Amino acid sequence: MSTIENLYDQYIKERGVNLSLEQFTLFATFFPTLLVILSDGTMDSGEDMHLKRLSNNLASAFVADGLGVRRIEELKGIFSLEFDYLIKNIEQWKELFLIALKNHLHHYPESKETVLDTLHLFAETSEDVDDAENDMIQYLIEKLDLIDNSSHV
Repeated sequence: MSTIENLYDQYIKERGVNLSLEQFTLFATFFPTLLVILSDGTMDSGEDMHLKRLSNNLASAFVADGLGVRRIEELKGIFSLEFDYLIKNIEQWKELFLIALKNHLHHYPESKETVLDTLHLFAETSEDVDDAENDMIQYLIEKLDLIDNSSHV
């Protein structure tokens, strides 16, 4: 079974980035947004701006951990660079991230809503929400089991 911890070890070994497991886990939680962005074959200016904002917000999430300004700025850069790297190397990492994330969300179902909300938010910031983006969102909902159908009777 592929876990976030396994993915973290593999990714850090390959990329050599300075991220803790907690920082990487938060980063991995937002990986599906890259698939929505890439689904229509283009990354428009709205999506690019939103991805930069996401990198900043991810880094800012660690201010409460007592990280200094310098480390927060460093994290913003790391997250941005790693999103760019994953966009260019999506086929290498896609299944690894999705499997690990699905397993993670199974153990932390409270994170599913965040993933789902972010997918829709990114689609809405796109200059043209098209069928490819909607299809990708539906694929991710099913692949990551983001909606609990057992509660619908």
